Amino acid sequence: MPDGRILIADDEDSLRWVLEKGLKQAGYRVVAVKDGEAALQEAGSEPFDLILLDIRMPGMDGLTLLGKIREARPDAQVVIMTAHGTMETAIQAMQRGAYDYLAKPFDMDELLLLAERALLVKRLTQEVTHLKTGLQEVWEFGALVGRHPRMQEVYKTIGRVAASDVTVLLRGESGTGKELVARAIHYYSRRAGRPFVAVSGAAIP
Repeated sequence: MPDGRILIADDEDSLRWVLEKGLKQAGYRVVAVKDGEAALQEAGSEPFDLILLDIRMPGMDGLTLLGKIREARPDAQVVIMTAHGTMETAIQAMQRGAYDYLAKPFDMDELLLLAERALLVKRLTQEVTHLKTGLQEVWEFGALVGRHPRMQEVYKTIGRVAASDVTVLLRGESGTGKELVARAIHYYSRRAGRPFVAVSGAAIP
């Protein structure tokens, strides 16, 4: 069962109702508002794991609101929604800290999958932060800690892959952390309760 608090900010009443209903039926706790000021007030008073923002709302546009929410809730995952999608807007949203970007119209399955991935990445990032401050897991994951944009992309990729059942091939020079990433994928996948077996390719005759 999904777990997480989600804030929806969209001035379109029918869409807001559909999103709120669909996410609640999926098991999420949801608050829905119709403008940026209300969204900022909610984000400032209550913690949210995922925030869905429409790009164009009365009073305060989504990109401006995104910056303010990132200041108030830097740990929340923010997804921008818009029917006026352009590459420039998407880039601006990512530069200001958005996790992802949804172009309208989109279906509920697409949103639910994105929500699952976003919350998994958030949980992964929190686990890494805990490790950085001294909490130890059963394996050394601290070497993956980093705030560089490329490391953030690694975290996102781990979250996306761990949520699927695909076969993964990791390539890279020796010592770049392939086994750490493999262990992270295993740890956050449905197979986490099964053994992780590491085999050195150099040791195979």
